Amino acid sequence: KKAVVTGSSRGIGRGCAVTLAKYGADIVVNYVESREKAENVVTEIEDLGRRSFAVKADISKEKEVKSMIKKTINKFGRIDILVNNAGIHQHLKTWELSLKDWERVININLTGVFLCSKETVIYMKNQRSGSIVNISSCVAFTGTDHEIHYASTKAGILGFTKS
Repeated sequence: KKAVVTGSSRGIGRGCAVTLAKYGADIVVNYVESREKAENVVTEIEDLGRRSFAVKADISKEKEVKSMIKKTINKFGRIDILVNNAGIHQHLKTWELSLKDWERVININLTGVFLCSKETVIYMKNQRSGSIVNISSCVAFTGTDHEIHYASTKAGILGFTKS
């Protein structure tokens, strides 16, 4: 299997990427900030006997998502699994939250899921197979203090996934 895991240079994304590799998948490690951390994950995956490469792409930007998916197809020939993991949050009270803060979190956490899914589904449809995993959070159900923008995106991912 061939997998793209967004935000996989650290944290939950890294864990997903390495676990998929342990089960036999070749992995695209997506990152936006630290190439060094992404390359460390690539090495970890290659040490498991799997193929991997890192792609810098801001998933909130359509052009960068399209480029990442094309690079995946060019290198691996297909995409079997997409894990929409990348996300950010800021601990800000609602009255401290600027429109710019709101839009940044919405664009990465929710629009990024849409863009990556849309671009990947084109290939999965032609392959007649594929799986997409969307990472949300319990705050989709409960809400959270001082992170209204984050909770809104996680609830949005839940609705997106159910649709």
